[in-house]
Amino acid sequence: MTPYTAPTADQLLAIRVNAGIEELAQTARFAHAEADLVEAIVEGVGQFAAGEFAPLNRIGDLEGARLENGIVRLPDGFDAAYRAYVEQGWNAIASPAEFGGQGLPFTLSCNVLENLGAANMAFNLLPMLSVGAIEALEHHGSADQQAKYLPNLVSGKWSGTMNLTEPAAGSDVGALRS
Repeated sequence: MTPYTAPTADQLLAIRVNAGIEELAQTARFAHAEADLVEAIVEGVGQFAAGEFAPLNRIGDLEGARLENGIVRLPDGFDAAYRAYVEQGWNAIASPAEFGGQGLPFTLSCNVLENLGAANMAFNLLPMLSVGAIEALEHHGSADQQAKYLPNLVSGKWSGTMNLTEPAAGSDVGALRS
């Protein structure tokens, strides 16, 4: 298996040129997104993805998740990798500061997810769904819903899920018709 190496130089260029991170850092909301912090995030998550998520890719394929007595059991190493992801703050990059997040531009959260997905897409579905749930609540949730759900989602204590509501879709997103 080829080891994962993040293309950090290309990612930094894209974040500067395409996402306009320097312009974002000129705004009051994102003034803390200074160039050295952005570089540290991009390089750090690349190393994290290569060191923590990528080695679990094959293990996840071989072991898979399993249901035992009503409890979902993850493949070896997944729990520790998720704890490291949360403890290092990768889960809260763009989450609102008032709920425990870092309040950085969403483009940096996208970079985190890009690296984690490239290293181990199956495992990355957990962070992706949580980011989506946080974003939905941040933009469309009531103040009560935000206060109730965002602290635990942002902290990584809870995670987001995907719920398909259409009859006969099951877990097949492609079968959705609406």
